[in-house]
Amino acid sequence: MSDYQLVMSTDGTTRADMVLRLADGCYISKGHRWWDDYQAWLEQGNTPQAAQTEQQALDELSSYFEQAIQARLDGEARARGYDSIATAVSYAEEPAVAKFQEDGKAFRAWRSLVWAYAYQELAKVKAGEREIPALDAFLAELPALPAQEAA
Repeated sequence: MSDYQLVMSTDGTTRADMVLRLADGCYISKGHRWWDDYQAWLEQGNTPQAAQTEQQALDELSSYFEQAIQARLDGEARARGYDSIATAVSYAEEPAVAKFQEDGKAFRAWRSLVWAYAYQELAKVKAGEREIPALDAFLAELPALPAQEAA
């Protein structure tokens, strides 16, 4: 099994400046700090898997980032006592317990800000206006959930 996969441009040619690291789904472009690792791997006689189209690669990248973002949203909700972001948001229009309603509204607003930012930045990546970020760095860029009020 190969550790890397080549990436194809939309014109059908294989890109010489980008590969996909299969172990973690990370796209590595020439100049990235991990490009030298890829070059060393090649020098050891290894061969990468055949290329996907650039669109297939960008779709996979989006899916990979979206799954991580959703996990982050759900994780923050669990940290505050809800089983998921969906459950937390469901309380936004529930007036019976003011604290739950406030939490629900805060989670709903935060979720919207997170997705708006994420889709905006991923669109820049797809348009070539932004380098593909490391996932951890991208997650750190997302808007923060406001601090929880003491009950």
